[in-house]
Amino acid sequence: MRARNVDGFIVLTAHRNDETLTGLIRDQIPVVTVNRTVSGPDISSVTADDNAGITAIVDHLVALGHARIATIAGPRTLSTGRARYKATAANLRRHGLALPADRVVFARAFSEDEGRRCMTELLADTDATAVVAANDTLAVGCLDALRDHGLRCPQDMSVTGFNDILFMDKLAPPLTTVRIPHTQMGVEAARILLDQMLERTDATRHAVLPVRLVVRESTATPTR
Repeated sequence: MRARNVDGFIVLTAHRNDETLTGLIRDQIPVVTVNRTVSGPDISSVTADDNAGITAIVDHLVALGHARIATIAGPRTLSTGRARYKATAANLRRHGLALPADRVVFARAFSEDEGRRCMTELLADTDATAVVAANDTLAVGCLDALRDHGLRCPQDMSVTGFNDILFMDKLAPPLTTVRIPHTQMGVEAARILLDQMLERTDATRHAVLPVRLVVRESTATPTR
C-alpha cells in the first residue's frame, strides 16, 4: 500500500510493539489505530474503554455471588489483551478477591480455538464458577469446551465476553458481554486521520469511547 502512495492508514491489527507503524511515523505518514494502542512512538488511537467494560463485568459477576472468578486473557502482545487482563486483576482485588495462577490462562490469539483450549486448561485445574473472556470469540470457544466436558453455561460456569460482535445474542445461551461502539470508533478514526492528512492538526489524539454491559443468559448465580 505504501508503494501505491497511500496518504494515510487506519490500522486495526497493531501489536504493542509494531515496527511497521514505527516506520510509518518515521516517514511522517499519518496513522490512526483502532481498538489498539502501541508502545513507543506516540500514534493517534481510537479505543473502547477497556477498564470500564471489565469493571462492569466483574461488578456484575460479584453481584451475582461469584467469588471464584477466572480469566482467559488475550495475547499480551496486543494492547487489548494486556489492558483487559490488568483490569480484571485490579477489579478482583478491589472486591477483595484473589486471582491465583490456576485461574488465569493467556490465549495465543483472539480465536475460538484458543478459547476452547484455554477453557479446557482451566477446567483441569480450577475451581472457578465464572470466566471473564477477553473477547467474544474466546468466549464462544469457552462455550464449546464446556459442551465438550458435558457442562452447562451458566448452571456450571458463567461466561462473559467483550465487544458484542454479531450474533452473540443468538448463541445458546446468549452471551453476556460488553458492547463497544463499533461504528463510532470508525467514524472517529476517519475524522482524526483526515485532520492529520489535511494538516488541520499535528497533535496526537487518543479517543476513548464509552462502553455498555449487555447482560444476557450466560451469567447466573453460582450453584457451587
